Amino acid sequence: MLVAEPQESLSDASIGSLQDAPVARVHRRSWLSRCKRTVLPSYYVATWPLRKAMLSWLTARGRAPIVVVAYHRVADDAATDWTIATDVFRRQMAWLRQRFE
Repeated sequence: MLVAEPQESLSDASIGSLQDAPVARVHRRSWLSRCKRTVLPSYYVATWPLRKAMLSWLTARGRAPIVVVAYHRVADDAATDWTIATDVFRRQMAWLRQRFE
């Protein structure tokens, strides 16, 4: 015969430890964020020659990756956080055309 044992209820102590868990995650995220801000610039500088050579090699073979630029809204009226002004958009397109076309 199987006898089910009663399940333990959550005590105040265990609830307190559960409430502390998100704080540990937030601390870990901020630590990772600081590490990324510190290490990534060094990584980009150190790998630039290799990345540039790889891009040249791929371009010579017609296999260079493409970059897609997307805008949510280009307008001069009713600006929101997702809107870019028409003159700013034109300047950005001119900059891209000068460097990549």
